[in-house]
Amino acid sequence: MELQVEISEKDIVPMLIGVESTVVRARVSAFRKTGSRIQTSVRRGLAARFQAPQKAFASRIRIKKLEKDSQELVVWIGTKPFSLFRLGKVQAYGTPGRSGGVDAGRYRYEGAFLKKVFGHRENVWIRARSKYFNPEIFPGKPVGKGASMGDKRFPVVKATVSWRRKAEDLANAELPQYRAWFKQYFAHDFQYFSSLAAK
Repeated sequence: MELQVEISEKDIVPMLIGVESTVVRARVSAFRKTGSRIQTSVRRGLAARFQAPQKAFASRIRIKKLEKDSQELVVWIGTKPFSLFRLGKVQAYGTPGRSGGVDAGRYRYEGAFLKKVFGHRENVWIRARSKYFNPEIFPGKPVGKGASMGDKRFPVVKATVSWRRKAEDLANAELPQYRAWFKQYFAHDFQYFSSLAAK
């Protein structure tokens, strides 16, 4: 997913005449400041919506490299589902030898279990035949062919956090604020670079 903040030339046309180089410098500077602020805002917003640590989203929000003649600011948000371990402490609950489910941070996944099913790393899984299985909560694909051979333990689905919709809702709701930040920074930086040019 890419969040694009597009700035129309009509917003700065009155300032263009005779000061093109100053406009370019101010625009790129304002883009950098706006991009940094957007990153922080999106990270905090998603953390609040998911009741999860901000670091769970830090590596998923990036600013596309700005060139000196960049006309727009592009914020990249990688919305691929992520591991439950990003939500906080992950642990199974239930009676000894029989898992009732898994707690991940402030979330509870009934019917799930914590185990090394494939590979050497523990993950949170749920059996596709479980009454608690819900594709909206467990968006991964079922894996394992045991069910076709009468093994009721398979297929299983790895639990992940799907967050694309919440990221889109947040970005769309905040877009007017992002544009306002840009205009605020641009006005300040234009005045600053104009004063330097006048010296």
